[in-house]
Amino acid sequence: MSRIDDRTLALRMLEARGKELTFGWFLQRAWKQYTILGSMGTAALAVLGAMQAWTAFAVVAGMLVGAVARDNGWLRQYRRMRPFSEKVTDWPKVQRLADGETVE
Repeated sequence: MSRIDDRTLALRMLEARGKELTFGWFLQRAWKQYTILGSMGTAALAVLGAMQAWTAFAVVAGMLVGAVARDNGWLRQYRRMRPFSEKVTDWPKVQRLADGETVE
């Protein structure tokens, strides 16, 4: 897994600032991960269904639903703490990071 540098994180913070954080916004940010998850999950469900392995089918389906529920819960929690986060964030420093400057 690749590491994200400070500049990329700063750009993402500035992009999200002032926007309403909906599940659609989240899907725009995470579409690659959901495409992989959906493809692998669908393939696994198809194979398990063809094998009539219904217990394993239910486990995999539950894992897929659980992943979406986890992300939805994360987004709801993030929305609740966002006003505080925006108050205490040093936005000029974030802008300097986005511009590629080194910040102490």
